[in-house]
Amino acid sequence: VARSLLDWTLIVSSLEVMQYFYLIDMWTWMYRARARRGHQYMKRRVLGDKTPFLIRIALGAGGLTGIVVLLFLPFLIFSNANPFFRAREVLRADYSIQLQAANVTYSLYERSTLVVPEVTEEEALVFGDEYGFEIIPQNRVRFHAVAFDRDSSALWLPSPEDSANIQASLSLFGATETRAISNRWHVRRARKRRERLNSELTRQSNITGDPTLAFTIALRTDNQILLANSQVALSAVQAKAIADAIGSNSNASVYVENSIAKYWSLSSISDSLLAVSRGDNALCLELNYVPIGGNSSTASALYSPWWSARDCYAQEDGSPSSAASCGCDASNPEDDGASSPFAMAYLFEFAEVSTINVGGGTIIALYGVILLSLATAVRAPLIGGASKVVFQEMPYLLHLLQVVYDIIHARQDGNLVMEERLAFAIFDVYRDPHELKKWAGERQLMPSEQWWKKENAPLALPSYKETRNEPYIKLKAD
Repeated sequence: VARSLLDWTLIVSSLEVMQYFYLIDMWTWMYRARARRGHQYMKRRVLGDKTPFLIRIALGAGGLTGIVVLLFLPFLIFSNANPFFRAREVLRADYSIQLQAANVTYSLYERSTLVVPEVTEEEALVFGDEYGFEIIPQNRVRFHAVAFDRDSSALWLPSPEDSANIQASLSLFGATETRAISNRWHVRRARKRRERLNSELTRQSNITGDPTLAFTIALRTDNQILLANSQVALSAVQAKAIADAIGSNSNASVYVENSIAKYWSLSSISDSLLAVSRGDNALCLELNYVPIGGNSSTASALYSPWWSARDCYAQEDGSPSSAASCGCDASNPEDDGASSPFAMAYLFEFAEVSTINVGGGTIIALYGVILLSLATAVRAPLIGGASKVVFQEMPYLLHLLQVVYDIIHARQDGNLVMEERLAFAIFDVYRDPHELKKWAGERQLMPSEQWWKKENAPLALPSYKETRNEPYIKLKAD
């Protein structure tokens, strides 16, 4: 349709747009009928021959099977029997912990791993028991356990300016929170003093911003990056501990009660990870200062600082972990707590994705689309046969095709009067069934003994073969 409309727009013709479409449609039916006649002639079919069994099976039973498959295809795609599912392959995992203070982000801990093993459902259940969350088994899912080492992959070497800004911001936050707590009873005694204190606290909060720890796990697949994020606000005690450690080049341990969830899932129709269960996600974040050369007695000693992180497990009696039980307090900063082959571990559940892209539609929408498409594809060639047989079963096409070619040649020669007269003439032929039969000829059905006597010597004209024995009816302008 688009091609015919474009042709009519660009060529110089006397035909109106609908007349041009009528002519193109006639030409199309003539080509189909001629191709069908040629195919039937090449088969050399004898009058009365039965249709071969294999053709009946292929077109009859095969067509019926195809229709049934298409009707039940939506149910197959959304079922567990779908053979077109594939698993997501995780190529790499990155873990980072960042400090956000004074509206500036500073990287503390970074670790990557190229080994993201797929674990069985039984191993995932054991993982859930170890970290205090429950796994509900599902179909078409794969589990991946991601583990990271304790120490950061790089030393923490902030610039002197960044180090001073971090220390100042955390110290100010810790001091402000402490003052707010200590003055809680005093502000009740004097309204003006309370308003002045609140104004100062608001001004300082706007300048510094509450310091937070941002946890991010990035999983890299073959075609996307999946992010798991979480943020935790630092308390005044934690902020002061880090600030003091940075100022004095000493070790510090911060117990983070709720870091990042232990159990994440990804559905087959989503590109975002969803936290399923936080589990026992307590974490011990440590800042370590080691003097270079082993001598820390001199004031000018150089240090190699780095951050480390490790999981804090629940206690043996089932009670939640604490800073003391995890060995994450100032009294015992060197205790590693519970032993584990890795410092931190997380579980990811990936639903398998189908290689057949069904978009975001539901099974009802997909079924409706397939049903309508199937009805159009199957019924369109079969319905209306009584009106189509006139054009599909024409034995002889050369006369009618010659008129179409004459119309085209008249247009190319610029003889638009002849083009229009010939177009009206062929329209009149199609309007009269008797005239159309006269132009298209009559079918000759020969018995088998007269059909093929020898391989290359037919004694009678094949019923479907185009010949020039009929008189060619020419249309001439008066």
